[in-house]
Amino acid sequence: MNRLTRLINLSQNLTIIETKSYFEAYRHILKALQRIPSNEQFPFADILLKLNVQPTPPDYITPTTTYNFTSLLSNATKLRNNFSKVTVLDQKQWPTNEQLQLNPKQYEALILALTNKVALIQGRKYHNILFHTNFDLTFASNF
Repeated sequence: MNRLTRLINLSQNLTIIETKSYFEAYRHILKALQRIPSNEQFPFADILLKLNVQPTPPDYITPTTTYNFTSLLSNATKLRNNFSKVTVLDQKQWPTNEQLQLNPKQYEALILALTNKVALIQGRKYHNILFHTNFDLTFASNF
């Protein structure tokens, strides 16, 4: 019995979904997924294979986890004090996209990345790559 027949019930009807475009950026990820031994649990199986669309926070985030957003804000002392201890899962406590100097899509991507176990964020090609990298590194340095 080969690996495919161990993973798939051959008497079951299957549907293949394909995209007309090919995302070169994901090629390495897809290759790595193909190399997962069949005796190991597939990473994020509940989301990727069972299509559980309920947002799930990362395992390291609890309802009381707080982040310090001050390094991402302007130098205004009042703003910095208000956002030094923000409960991550309570978006009402977060600084606004204007306070973070982000456009609405960037703000949405930040929230998605920090509050979900799996987040697929794709921007326009060659757009804001340096900004995102600097933003992430600055934020990460607060931990």
